[in-house]
Parts: sequence; structure tokens; C-alpha cells
Amino acid sequence: MLRPHPLRIILSFALVSCVCTSLSIAQSNRVALLTEISGTVELARSGTGSFEKADWGTPLFAGDRLRTAASSQAVVLFSNNNMMTISAGNTFTITAGDNTAASSQSVSDSIVSSDSDLTLHRAGQGEIEVLGGLRNSGSSDDVTLDSPINTAVGTTHPEFRWSAKDDFELYRVTIQSESGVVWTHETESRSVLYPESAPALAAGKTYFWSVEGENILDVSESVMTSFEILTDEEQQALNSGLSSLNDMYSESFRESSYYYLLGSLYAKHNVLGPAIKAFEWIAKNNPDSPSAHRVLGNLYVETGQKDAAIASLQRAVDLTQEN
Repeated sequence: MLRPHPLRIILSFALVSCVCTSLSIAQSNRVALLTEISGTVELARSGTGSFEKADWGTPLFAGDRLRTAASSQAVVLFSNNNMMTISAGNTFTITAGDNTAASSQSVSDSIVSSDSDLTLHRAGQGEIEVLGGLRNSGSSDDVTLDSPINTAVGTTHPEFRWSAKDDFELYRVTIQSESGVVWTHETESRSVLYPESAPALAAGKTYFWSVEGENILDVSESVMTSFEILTDEEQQALNSGLSSLNDMYSESFRESSYYYLLGSLYAKHNVLGPAIKAFEWIAKNNPDSPSAHRVLGNLYVETGQKDAAIASLQRAVDLTQEN
């Protein structure tokens, strides 16, 4: 089974960190996460009297106060998986208690739990370190793998995609397991769907793949990367979570909280392509949130998207410094 590499992001009941660990809000007394902001929402930390603009993804602690202006609202996800909406014109104090109210609903453990796959932090040092590593890791590879990279897939017939600096006459795709070569294929295009006629890929198993680009006088080979096929049990758990999420949100009421839970669910099962799409929606709709860009940047790092990772992590650093 594919396991997270050192830069693997973890999504706890929260979101992004540059280090891989399970994320339990229990750590450091964090009791809630701000998963949706509409209009003007302000935050006063425990023990202070001053309110400041709140960002999407802000971790909340006992005693913190949230204030919503007219025609505004906030949605908070507590560590016990209760999700609460704070309506317009209210001031709400975060507590570590039961946090059940008429305006709250329980999020299924199949979607998010204390042992998730992303984690949130406010400090910018992690991004700075990762950015330094990314910028110093310039690659002259003429063939670059695009997908799948360090992720699980829910099909035994995945599509493989890659990019090339030059137009090679031929590309040779090689799929391997720990036992050796499973399948090779030659094509003139930059993608290929694993065919029904090829040897079956086994659920729950990790595979490795690479691509060679060939011209008459030149051969260039990509780095090798890995992917994992979800087991039947993992696929069922993912489907169960998606079903629960669709029951919670109709298509016409899908905002940041929905996409946070959706991205968390996919990341929880290491299915990073759809997780990225969910957090891209969040970053686009919460452009001033350091956490949104931090999560997205780390997901890009995980899947080998260097340029996109640099852009997102730099944005997170800039926003953190501005705040």
C-alpha cells in the first residue's frame, strides 16, 4: 500500500502542514476550525478585547469569540465533528463542550475524523523551507510525469499523463511492481489509458511508472513515481463518505464547508487529484486566506506540481506576513 512520503500533507480535522502526521485538533487545545465565511466575520482571541478580520481555515480555541456582521455568517467545525452555523449579527464564544445546538449538524466519521489527512498551522516558516527546497531542485528532465503521482486511484485502469519539453517521436510507458515489469506500451501521444488487455492491476497494491521519450539521436527518461490502487474496502469507505456528504449538501448550497469536507475526504483516502480540485475551489473563493493557499501548495508538492506549489506557498507566505 502506498504510504505518504516525507512531504505528505495531512488533513486532520483541519488542514495543511509541511509535515506528515495525523491531525487531531486535540493537540494544543485546538477545538474548532473556521470552514466558511460569508460577508464580514471577525475574531477576538481568548483574553483579548479586540476583534480582527477572520480568515478561512483559522484554528479556534476555547474562549475565542467570533462576531458576524449583518448579512454575514460563519460555519465552524468542532473537534467532535459537530458543524455549527453562526448567523448574522451574532457574537459566539468557542467552548470545548458538547457544541450541539439547533444550528449544528453532525458530520459523519466516514467524511472526517480526528485521524484525517491535512493539518492547519499559522506560522509561515514551513512554507519558506519548502519553497527553498523547491527552488533549489531545478530539474532539466525533458519528460515530466503529470498523473498519477504519489496518489491512490479508484480504478484498475488509470490514465497516465506526462509532459515533454520537446516533441519526441515516440514515448515508451513502463509500469512496474515490486516483482518487475508489469506492462510496457509505445505511443506518439502524451497520455495512455491502461487497457483491459493488459495484465490486471491488483487492488491495494503499489505500482511504479516512468516514461521514455525517443528521437533518432536522443532518449530521455522521466523519474519514476508511484501510485496505489484502492482496495475494495477503501473504495467503499470513500463512496460512503461521498454519499453522506451529498446527503448533507444539495448542489445549490455547496460553499467552502462542503469543499473542505470533500477535499478532506479524498485526502483521507490519499486520492489527491480530486482533493486538489476541492482546495483549488476554496483558494479561489477565499483568496486572502493563508491556510487555503498553504493546503493547496502542499498538495501540489505531494503530486509533483512544482511551479503550482511555488506559487501557492509563496502566496501563503505573503499573506501570513501581511497579517
